[in-house]
Amino acid sequence: RARALPTLMKLGYDVDRFAGRYALGKNLPAVESKSGFTLARSGAGEVRLLGGACSEVLGGANLANLLHKGYELEVSAMEAMRKDEPAAALSVHTSAGVPPELNEFLTALEPHIPTKTGDWCVNLQAEGASAVHAAIDMALQWSQPGADFSRPDARNRVACGASSYHGPASTSPGGATPLGAVAKGLTHKARYPVPSPFFRRRGEDDETFHARMLLDFERYLDMYEHEIGVLLIEPQWGSSVAAMPWPPALLREYIKAAKARGIAVIADEIMCGLGRHGVEPAEGGTGCFLSECWDLQPDIVTFGKSIGGGAGPPPP
Repeated sequence: RARALPTLMKLGYDVDRFAGRYALGKNLPAVESKSGFTLARSGAGEVRLLGGACSEVLGGANLANLLHKGYELEVSAMEAMRKDEPAAALSVHTSAGVPPELNEFLTALEPHIPTKTGDWCVNLQAEGASAVHAAIDMALQWSQPGADFSRPDARNRVACGASSYHGPASTSPGGATPLGAVAKGLTHKARYPVPSPFFRRRGEDDETFHARMLLDFERYLDMYEHEIGVLLIEPQWGSSVAAMPWPPALLREYIKAAKARGIAVIADEIMCGLGRHGVEPAEGGTGCFLSECWDLQPDIVTFGKSIGGGAGPPPP
């Protein structure tokens, strides 16, 4: 049963953050700003929303504002076809060209890319599970150029965290054990240890818990590094751990240990990227991705969900 906000405040709960899984327009006020989800909640003032997906934001005027350009393009295309005249393409799938909207999107995204090298590319997919698959494919090819991944000794396995979710069990590396991982042949059968509450011992303080997890992770790498080509991380968990963020310093140690062994690192920010994490930007940054806020330096970042929900990167 839900508790009233004043009751939660008296109990010492932090009410300036909210993680929800239902339409904002029905149960909560509309999103008021794009610099991360913020809304005005009765009794709590300005509240930062964590992890909202496009399906939880779109509706009414929000949806109309998002779709009007595409709708106008469709109307003009239909009118041109009725007149038997050439029309602007709704989508281009060949090397002949790309829609003008793609360049607008990339230009708006560039200031928010968490890389210090200036060397980056964007691979657009239809949904989150495919984005993770594409990231794995790119990471393997980039980190092991010319490798024969069909060899029995190839380092082509993907390490996933014990409490992580990277998509539905039947369609993605998020496949549940035992069948999901085995059936797809991607995810390593052994999940690496993570600092989620499920693995914390009674009475264990943060320092001891984090040190134990890091030691267990290094043992995991000692055992399986010869098989693993990619490490998948979720800087902030989604539904599986109720939008809980990783301890930043510990996550940097995980990434450092993996990279030292030649393992490419993918930060799956589909549930927290595009400003939905509740963390302030790093100095000189935009706060679009946790990878930037915490200086994680992954090789690839996946993002999505809120891309059409009004919470995407603001204009530079």
